[in-house]
Amino acid sequence: LDDKHFKDHVVTHIFWYLSFVVLILLMTRFLVHVLWSNPSLPKPVWFPPLVGVAVLARPSMILDMHIPLEFFLWVPVCLCFVLCPCIAALVLKEKDFANDSSVVILTAPFPLCTVVWIMTGGSPSINPQAVRSFIVVLYVLGSLLFFISIYAAFVRSSAIYAQRGHKWAAMTFPLIAYTRSSLLFSNCIVEGDPFICSELAMPKNHTVEEPVSMTFYAWSWLTCGLFTTAVAGLVLYATWDICRILFKGTNDTTSTKNRSESGKDSEDKESSCSSGTAQQVDDEVRDIQLA
Repeated sequence: LDDKHFKDHVVTHIFWYLSFVVLILLMTRFLVHVLWSNPSLPKPVWFPPLVGVAVLARPSMILDMHIPLEFFLWVPVCLCFVLCPCIAALVLKEKDFANDSSVVILTAPFPLCTVVWIMTGGSPSINPQAVRSFIVVLYVLGSLLFFISIYAAFVRSSAIYAQRGHKWAAMTFPLIAYTRSSLLFSNCIVEGDPFICSELAMPKNHTVEEPVSMTFYAWSWLTCGLFTTAVAGLVLYATWDICRILFKGTNDTTSTKNRSESGKDSEDKESSCSSGTAQQVDDEVRDIQLA
């Protein structure tokens, strides 16, 4: 499809909005889980649901959605700068922390952001030279975390080997992301124009409009309808699940408070009974002595 067909095609926009809903919903659900229902220290497994939203930056650029583009460029980067130092310190300090293949996920966040920034040409709100410098910073930090992850995986090699199974898949995407970022950084930043790769992401301009087949329209609407139905069900379920967690937390707090008050009342009663019994014994002893 040429630019006009691609940007104006309604199915393209529907898929973008549905993807946006799914990714934001996953991020929200995950944050509710780790901050409310099961608070814990940040771990490498936090990155996929939080930093993964960066994948929508390039589609946002193609569709000329400037505000979403800025969101998907800056939010993942900010999360990387906040979470990566803490997680890297924990990984290096404690051998039992992330003691499985998930430790390699630490490699992925900065390389993913590097790829997205190169493929989109960076944020339109800052000048090209600043974009180029920022991409260099992202790549250097990604390389540093790559070596930290390799060292951490070597230290945990026995546990990772004993784990085996499907969890080894955690080592695939991070290594691919770093390899891809290295290739793009070499081709687009070191040896050429930093925006050459952003041109590859844009649909080609055709001088002659080619007719779009009915098969394409039928397949587009079919997949779009199925995806819309699936997302609607996911939204309803996730909304119910989030509300359940929030209300459950409130009820648990109230129940704990009530149990504490009941326990305090029981202790007061037992204390009163013990005091009364002791006083009665003292009186009986005094009566015997007088007699």
